[in-house]
Amino acid sequence: MKRLIFYLSAFVVLTSCFDEFDPKRPGVKEFVEKIKRGKYDYYEKDNWGGQGEVILPRFYEAQIPELLHYTNDMTPVDMFPMHILVSSTPVAEERRYILGECLLWVVEGIRNGGSYGDGIPFLVKGKKEAQKDEEGFLKPLSEKDIGAARELYILWWQGNRNRDWRVINPLEGSEYSWFSW
Repeated sequence: MKRLIFYLSAFVVLTSCFDEFDPKRPGVKEFVEKIKRGKYDYYEKDNWGGQGEVILPRFYEAQIPELLHYTNDMTPVDMFPMHILVSSTPVAEERRYILGECLLWVVEGIRNGGSYGDGIPFLVKGKKEAQKDEEGFLKPLSEKDIGAARELYILWWQGNRNRDWRVINPLEGSEYSWFSW
């Protein structure tokens, strides 16, 4: 009996050491939880065995409804995975990303045939010159505006999921767009 308890205990300890999240087959809920806790730390190895570029999880069409579900979460997050090449942005250093806005950016990336949107996960409102403050930093949208953009994505998905949803821009004709250089 002691051996059985020992083996069961060892099994529990060993299996609890493994990280269940796999960026190659990500679960939306697990991804969101890791981002919110600041625990997303999946990196490729560089040529010298050190930390390389962040591994961006690959999400797919089937995950759009669940991603849209989580876009109502306006939690500020310190980090959201994106390509290193675009990680230095004209965003004020104290600006934290908003989880729901970032997840809309992921949906936009799926719509465009990738796993993430182009550029950075930053929605803007109005004309290009109105997107920056007097110091030259991007102006973040309010939660109300992010919520309005979210509603556009939900309507887009509900109305087009059984059609060619990739060619229809959810933000077309609205005052919102994704920041681009």
